[in-house]
Amino acid sequence: MDAPRHTPRRRRGPAIIIVIVAVLAVLAAVVVTVLLFVVPARIEPDSTPGRSEPVTTPQSAEVAPGGILWESEMVADALRSASGDWTMHITSVELATALRRPVIIVTTDIGAEQADLSDDLSAGLASYAGGLTADDGSPYTFFIQVLSTEGEIIGSVSNTDGRWALDAAAAPADTAALRVWLDETFGARSPAPEPWAGRVLSVAEPATDPDGFVVIQTDLDPSRPADLRSAQMIIDAVNASGATFAPGVRVVFGDAAYEWSALLDGTDPYCQP
Repeated sequence: MDAPRHTPRRRRGPAIIIVIVAVLAVLAAVVVTVLLFVVPARIEPDSTPGRSEPVTTPQSAEVAPGGILWESEMVADALRSASGDWTMHITSVELATALRRPVIIVTTDIGAEQADLSDDLSAGLASYAGGLTADDGSPYTFFIQVLSTEGEIIGSVSNTDGRWALDAAAAPADTAALRVWLDETFGARSPAPEPWAGRVLSVAEPATDPDGFVVIQTDLDPSRPADLRSAQMIIDAVNASGATFAPGVRVVFGDAAYEWSALLDGTDPYCQP
């Protein structure tokens, strides 16, 4: 018998493995390349230092350049870095919302009885803020309230236009309509209730007052500066309604003894074009 013949076989295993490894390496390189170019573009808005929101989030029209909130922010930022003798009594500059409009709150170390200092500061604010302009040269609009060291309003400076007008119902013709107007514009029935509106307990007819004033009873505490600001906002809100059916408005505090009164002229102090 012939000896068995052993046909040699090629060992293909290593070659196949090498091919597979090479293919996997190419695929891995492709995946890494895709990740390098695609993934950072998707996560960059959330990981960029200093961003408060992703860049893909649409900017609100309210804070877009040209809006009154944006202009107020520009003025507030400028005031924080302003210098001069008139700035020496300023302790802080903040932006708040009052009567649905942006208000720049300038807190000072001036006492409520230091009228000369508050007048000088108000004049300095008016001159400085009034000279600020946008890139196109148009002046910024703003409403600034100056607070004493105790938190009382001791001055205000403004430059507003028609954009500051309230989008609200027609001027109320009597006390019942005024109460509804306040509630729907700033109170519980409004889209964004303001805290001071909840402090109004009642609105009395002018016939009940010896001067024929609209009498607004509140639970405000005259010893609290924040409540004094609320009293001023109530008076401002009543005038912002456009009501003129009484000669004045009287805000009575919670102790039933302390009160503030003002003329009722129907002029919105936050919008005087």
